[in-house]
Amino acid sequence: WTRLERGRAAAGPNDSGALADVPHAAAFDDPAKFEAALDAFGRRVEARAPETCTLALPTRDLIFRCVRFPSSDPAEVAAMAMNQVEKDSPLPIEEMVGGFEILEQTQDATLALCAAAPLRAVELARRAAGADPARIERVDAVALGLLRGLADSREGAPSPAARDIVLAEEGGAVTLIVADAGQPVLVRSAGEAANVSRADLTRVARIALIQAGAEQGPMPLGRLIVVGGEDGLRTAATAVAAAVGCQAVIPARVSLPSASHGVALRTMEGRGLNLFPAEWRSRLSERKFRKTFRVGIAAAAAVWV
Repeated sequence: WTRLERGRAAAGPNDSGALADVPHAAAFDDPAKFEAALDAFGRRVEARAPETCTLALPTRDLIFRCVRFPSSDPAEVAAMAMNQVEKDSPLPIEEMVGGFEILEQTQDATLALCAAAPLRAVELARRAAGADPARIERVDAVALGLLRGLADSREGAPSPAARDIVLAEEGGAVTLIVADAGQPVLVRSAGEAANVSRADLTRVARIALIQAGAEQGPMPLGRLIVVGGEDGLRTAATAVAAAVGCQAVIPARVSLPSASHGVALRTMEGRGLNLFPAEWRSRLSERKFRKTFRVGIAAAAAVWV
């Protein structure tokens, strides 16, 4: 977690840290015990949360698709993006949450990053954060916060005119990002970090580069940037770089902002992706209506008296 404050010149860190002992459903044989542990953890997090906050979902809970739409009209782009989300969703659309972010736009075309997540995953993140929907400004993605943090890194900043591969350890899993001039055109989870295989990681990276080339067109290959992880991931990533023919860069940990720092910056910068469920909006609208109704009844009673 990171707390940022906006200063006169720029946004600066007010506080940051990490909370241990996050409850996982797999560790509990009784669902009721997991629910109780999740609520208890949420109360710990709530004590640190400000009035408004942003949640970020892990890559393993997300489906990303970067698509170029033949329009720059906001309403048409929104409709096409949500159609893409519905096509990519493995569950019925009412059990999913979708959103998109515009990466670049011309007079008659828009490059957008579409994202979808199960509604249950978003609700679990909310409960783990102990946050009421009224306090949540956005629901973002950890991978995008990680990429935003790299942009401010001297060693790990993405190439300005090339296609980079980013391999990052994220919550025990490996996240793979293909970035064209710093823009995320492909994001996916690439297996567990603890037992990462050079051969498997090389295969996934090659497929990702082929897919990015087919969907976005050719681009010079830049660097392979490794973020976090233990020696196993770093060794495997170095082998991947040699296999695809690029330089491996492993920035020092102290030089890299955290993913949560990047997510907070994205919120302050007004980035577009927001996986805020419609169900939460309905709940907030209903609560607001009830409050207005009660105030109206009280005012009418006072006038009558």
